[in-house]
Amino acid sequence: MSQWGGSRNGAGRKKGSSNRPKSDVIPFTAPRGGARPNTGPKRKFGEPTKALRVPASMEQSVMNYVENKGFNLPVYAMKVPMGLMKASIDFVDRTLNLNELIRHPEQTFFHPVEGDSMEPTVFAGDLAMIDAGIEALHGDVILASIDGGLTLKRLIKLRGRTWLEADNKKYDPIILDAEMENIICGVMLVSIRPVSTNHIKPF
Repeated sequence: MSQWGGSRNGAGRKKGSSNRPKSDVIPFTAPRGGARPNTGPKRKFGEPTKALRVPASMEQSVMNYVENKGFNLPVYAMKVPMGLMKASIDFVDRTLNLNELIRHPEQTFFHPVEGDSMEPTVFAGDLAMIDAGIEALHGDVILASIDGGLTLKRLIKLRGRTWLEADNKKYDPIILDAEMENIICGVMLVSIRPVSTNHIKPF
């Protein structure tokens, strides 16, 4: 008996059927079952996906985070008053995804700020977000290494000269010349300042 049933000489097969084994008539080119290629989440997200275990209570929030590539937080059109509070309700002007501030994740880092040379722009205790993947332009606040020391200053390029300037005018500018070992480490994009220290630890 063959593996397909019937005798080796073809007895038991229907009249007119081929003597070739079924594997020749219907070749199996791929495993049966499982996900079909180019279907499912890969098409939705544009890249291969993998299964992860998350707490059941967080499933929806995790999916919202993935689909929106972060949290889209409301930005209200009404300005925050510094004086007496006004009892008014305004509409949401737009949303802000904080992940959009990070342009080069692999080249972005945070650095604590010390001193008062960049007041009133940046204060001691702030946490500066530095992007090392951005070309520093005139007027940018940059983190620079000058003769082995780090400093946060504003980059000035005028009339063929380059120097670093403090926003606090009691500090003299730092003229960059060929004799100094200076490296621009990155451009400061955002300064984070802890305010309600009862709820967030100082940086």
